[in-house]
Amino acid sequence: MSSIYSKAFLTIAATHSPDGRGGLYTDTPDFEVSGETPEGEEYRLFFRERIDHHLDPVPEPDRSGADVGLIGHGTIARHPLLTRAWVYQERLLSPRVIHFGPQELFFECHSAMQCECGGIDHDGSSIAPSGLMKLLYAEALFTTAPGVEWHEYAAYYMARIWRTMVNEYTSLGITKPSDRLPAIGGLAKKMGASRKQAYVAGLWGNTLNDDLIWTVLELEGEKKPKHDPLAAPTWSWASVEAHVFYWDSIVFWNPDETVTDEDRPPWQHLSKVESWNVDAVGVDEFGHLNGGAIKLTGLSAEGIIERDVGEETKWGSGSYYVSWITKVLTKFFQEQKSCVFE
Repeated sequence: MSSIYSKAFLTIAATHSPDGRGGLYTDTPDFEVSGETPEGEEYRLFFRERIDHHLDPVPEPDRSGADVGLIGHGTIARHPLLTRAWVYQERLLSPRVIHFGPQELFFECHSAMQCECGGIDHDGSSIAPSGLMKLLYAEALFTTAPGVEWHEYAAYYMARIWRTMVNEYTSLGITKPSDRLPAIGGLAKKMGASRKQAYVAGLWGNTLNDDLIWTVLELEGEKKPKHDPLAAPTWSWASVEAHVFYWDSIVFWNPDETVTDEDRPPWQHLSKVESWNVDAVGVDEFGHLNGGAIKLTGLSAEGIIERDVGEETKWGSGSYYVSWITKVLTKFFQEQKSCVFE
C-alpha cells in the first residue's frame, strides 16, 4: 500500500470528512449584496467570506482517540481525516495531495503548501493544518544526497526527524493497536533506504541508545497507557497504546537552536547496544512482529522509584523519581562496573 501512495501522481483527500460517507464537497456559504447605482442601474454582487488563517483556537470536540496536544483543536474539528494514524503515512508518502477542506481546497507537495485564497503557509492554521512535517521529512531524505550542504549531518538530522514523527504519529487514533508498526512502516522503509541502517521495531540500529529514551506523555483527560504485547517488544514505543514523546524532537523543542550537531560536544552514552533480534511476521521487517530482543551493557545502581505527589496540572499530578541508596550510589561512581540487560 505504501508504494501506491509514494508513486501516485496526485492523492485526493476528503480531509474534512469524518468517515467514508462524508464525500469531497461541502456547502460554502455565499453572500449577496444588491442595490442600485447613482445612475439608476441595478446590480447584484456575490462574494465569499474572507478566511481567517490565524492560529485561533476552536472549541474542543470529541477527540476520538486523537491527542489535541500536537495536532490542535482546529485539525480535530475541521480535518478529522488527519487524526487517523494510517493517514499520517499516506499523507507524507504522497508526492502531491489536494485536500478538500471545510471552506476551501488546499494543496501540498514535498516543497510547498498553498490554499485557494493564498493566505496559508506551511505552519498551518485552524483552517488548514500544518504541512511542516511533510516538508521536513522530504528535506531529511534529500540531505543524504552527495553534494548537499548538510550531507555530513544527515544521520543526526534524520534521527531527530524520525523521533519527531513518532511524537506526532502516536498522538493519532488507530483502530487496532497491533497495527502501530505497519501503519508507519512505509515511512520507515523509505527512510531506511536513505539511512542505510537496520530497522529495529520502530527504532534504528545506529541510534538505538537515543531511540530507547522515549516516554509516555500523559495529558489531563487522556486514557492511561496500555501495553499491547501483539504490537511490539516492550522496549519499543510501539508496544504502548499511548502518546509517546521524545524530548529532542525538532519541531516542538530544540534547545541548541540548530539542526546539526556541528558545535555541540559528542554525547557520552553510559550504555552500549551489544545485539538485537527482531522476529518479523513474514518477510517484511517494517510490518507486524512476532517479538524481539535486545542486549545492552551499561552501568547500574540500586534505587527506589518513588512518586512526588504535587499540584494538579495538565501534565498530571506529581511525577516519579529515583531515590538512590547513598552507599550504593557512591560505589556506583567509584567502580562503574557494567551489567548486562536483556
